[in-house]
Amino acid sequence: MDYQKGYTLMSDLTTLTSSYRTCVQHVYNKASWLLNAVNGVFMDTDVPKYTVPDLSDELINRNAYIWLKHLMQDVQTAVNSVVACYNYHSLIDQQTGELTSTVSLWIPNSLSLKR
Repeated sequence: MDYQKGYTLMSDLTTLTSSYRTCVQHVYNKASWLLNAVNGVFMDTDVPKYTVPDLSDELINRNAYIWLKHLMQDVQTAVNSVVACYNYHSLIDQQTGELTSTVSLWIPNSLSLKR
């Protein structure tokens, strides 16, 4: 699966304000897909409903950071609830023969720009 499909690399800082909404939308779309996939397998998982935040030009970094951090934490919790259920019922990883490891997603510490 190509995880970068649909992404446009930013070559310089001048493109940040014109492309951040698109980048945030991509994060939202992929997280929604993953949460819905988890819900399809394990129906007891509560799938939070998210909307892409309106990021003002003055607070792009702060708003994007807060939204992305909450989104990634919730996705990680949902996926790990499925892992815990599988492990509880002794469903093993087909490749390793062991219980499934928990998932640790990238959760941002900051979204600052460095020169």
